[in-house]
Amino acid sequence: MKSFKRFFFFVVASLVALPATVAGEIYPVNVPTKYPKSYAAFKAIVPKAWRNAAWVYRLQGTAGPVRTIDYSGKKFVLGTVCKPHDCGGNQLTFLLAVDGSAAYALANSFDLTQTKDVVVGKPDAEGLKILTKGLE
Repeated sequence: MKSFKRFFFFVVASLVALPATVAGEIYPVNVPTKYPKSYAAFKAIVPKAWRNAAWVYRLQGTAGPVRTIDYSGKKFVLGTVCKPHDCGGNQLTFLLAVDGSAAYALANSFDLTQTKDVVVGKPDAEGLKILTKGLE
């Protein structure tokens, strides 16, 4: 029985860690290591008042995999993240140039933006449209 419990614990622990590596998918929490230039550009645009929120500043929230898209003639990382256990009122979408040359984000958070959509960085109309679709 003990070996079964140990095996069960191992399987469950493996499944919890699995999303970060399934089929080569990359999640927001992996952006700092997979796209360090992009993440550096992102950190530079995050308002100081938001930096204590790990789900924002470190991208350590509830999220699906990021996507790489072509935008403005470059490759960008597009992703969304929300505050764990409180996604409904706390969401962030980010659009980061893979080469680190640009970073944009759109947040709507009860705690950080008083439920208003707040854009950081200076995306053009197309970039803003991409960010807005990320919050839908």
